[in-house]
Amino acid sequence: MAIKKAVKKIAEVLKPAGARRAAGKKTVAVVRTVAPAKKSELTIDHPAEGETVWSGHYAVRINAPAGAVVEASVDGGSWALCRSAAGHWWLDLSGLADGEHELAARVIRDGLPAAAARKFKVASV
Repeated sequence: MAIKKAVKKIAEVLKPAGARRAAGKKTVAVVRTVAPAKKSELTIDHPAEGETVWSGHYAVRINAPAGAVVEASVDGGSWALCRSAAGHWWLDLSGLADGEHELAARVIRDGLPAAAARKFKVASV
C-alpha cells in the first residue's frame, strides 16, 4: 500500500504543469521504478584471517568494485588510499613489528559504504 502511495506522489510530481487534470480529461504519468541499490561489496583477499606474513614487505589484496575509492588501515592507524591493478585493490605494507595486527578496509561507491576487517600476524624470517 505504501508503494502505491509513493508511486502516485511521484507521478504527480512528474506531470508537466499543463498535464494536470483539465476539463474532465485524465492524465497518465509513466513512472520508472528502480530497485534499491545493493550495499557495495568489499572483501580482504590476502592476508587470510590469522595468516602469518613476512615483516619485510607484504602486499594486501582487496576485492572491491571497479571505480570505487578503497582505503585501508592497520591497527587503527590513518587510512591509506589503495591502488588499483590487475582487477584488485592493493596496499603495500612494510616495517610492521612482529606479532598480531588488524587490517581494516573500507569503500564507498554510489554513496554506499562497506567495510571489512581481518587479523593477521607478522613474523621475521
